[in-house]
Amino acid sequence: MSGVRWQNGSLDEQIYTLVAFWLESMIYGLSSMNFSSQMIDLALVGAYAVLFIAATAISLRNKRAGGGFSLPFFLSTIWMFLTITLYTTISVYRGIRAYALALVPPMPVNYYHNFTMWDNLSSPFIVSFLVWHADILVIYRCYVVWDRRLSIVAVPILLLLVSIVINCITFRVFVVPGSIPRSITSVLFTMVFPVNLAQNVLTTGLISFRIWRQHRESRASGLSQSGFGMSLLTVIQIIVESAMVYTIQQLLLLILNVLRHPAQVILHATLIPSIGVVFALMTFRIHWARIKSEMSLPRSSIFRAYAVSIYFIPWPFDRSWDTKRLTDPAKF
Repeated sequence: MSGVRWQNGSLDEQIYTLVAFWLESMIYGLSSMNFSSQMIDLALVGAYAVLFIAATAISLRNKRAGGGFSLPFFLSTIWMFLTITLYTTISVYRGIRAYALALVPPMPVNYYHNFTMWDNLSSPFIVSFLVWHADILVIYRCYVVWDRRLSIVAVPILLLLVSIVINCITFRVFVVPGSIPRSITSVLFTMVFPVNLAQNVLTTGLISFRIWRQHRESRASGLSQSGFGMSLLTVIQIIVESAMVYTIQQLLLLILNVLRHPAQVILHATLIPSIGVVFALMTFRIHWARIKSEMSLPRSSIFRAYAVSIYFIPWPFDRSWDTKRLTDPAKF
């Protein structure tokens, strides 16, 4: 049985679980589900699937054109897509066993409370590993943007280690139910969200501040844009808005967890595909902003725009990130 206090098998929890399943499927890319006939039609029409395909095409196009291409970032997005696909497939499998086969009566939602089932047990592990991977990716991005200064990312790394320790302890609750007192597990479950929230806000703020400072230096050098027509402030806007998806989810999870409200199952289900959406959306929006900026440039500036894009996109992982290249027009 579940050690989580809000998982009580109530009708409200059952309704929220169905809504969560539908939203997760819609975000990832499942077009329709018919449990009555135990048939599931798969179609990549969801937001994440579409954005992943677009982001992959953009990355490969940049690579062929000799532009900015980051192999670590490219491989990470593929790994995240495969992991999220696995998670969503298991989620569909759980939905069929819970609602179509009704293996754990009396309420279908009771199936999700039984962690002796391999599919239920695998869920928290996959979620944690994916969140850790995304956190490491963002911390590394911050590390590169700040000229590989380890002192800058020391606090985010510490918060990541705290998150790993907390999750490893809570894993035991699922593997060996009752091994840890409920009063302790309740505190641990609540601690996860503020730690994740603090780390996300801190890393996003550090990256945004670094680019904002670069923007000021560029303006002082007589450049109001990044070199290909797109303002660095636009880059900051894209980063902050994309990161807000995950940040808002963590904040709502913290609030709902404190209230012991079963609606948090909706956010738990949509958290995984949303992580993939954040990274794919960032790649897509920066590429689209670059296209719009290039279209607004005079023809004489197109070569210059292409030259700068080689160094600038994707900015978080390009080893050639160098403030002098962006602020000194003579470099082009």
